[in-house]
Amino acid sequence: MQKENNEIRQNGIPPIRVFLADDNVDFLHSLTRYLESDSRISIVGEAHSGREAVAMIPEIAPDLVLMDIKMPEMNGFEATRQLKKMNPQLKIVMLTLYDTAEYRWEARNVCADGFIEKSQLNSHLNEIVTYLMQQQNEDTIVRTTGHFIE
Repeated sequence: MQKENNEIRQNGIPPIRVFLADDNVDFLHSLTRYLESDSRISIVGEAHSGREAVAMIPEIAPDLVLMDIKMPEMNGFEATRQLKKMNPQLKIVMLTLYDTAEYRWEARNVCADGFIEKSQLNSHLNEIVTYLMQQQNEDTIVRTTGHFIE
């Protein structure tokens, strides 16, 4: 995992601080490599279960959490519900292998800011980061085409 980058980028905007929560180690490694290639992103932590994410995220205070739905000990929906109770402004995007109406309903129910199939993350990540760079200090819902809750 890359060390947190506290430097202000040339345009004066700090990198988006991203926390990853997924029990699939291979997916986490691939996602980390992909995210590290974007200078606008700083990976600040990772968890392998929902319970671990809930324990770590309040202290780390990331700008964005990419949260898998199916994890041991506590699923991503319950972790998101608890994290949003602690910090309603925290941006959480649910990740899943399967885009189902039930999963989308539950993501809305727990106040997730977004929902993306893992296979679509690469094509939508730039839009997410661009949005967050523009709205870093505002209390707004992350929106993008197709895969976000509107």
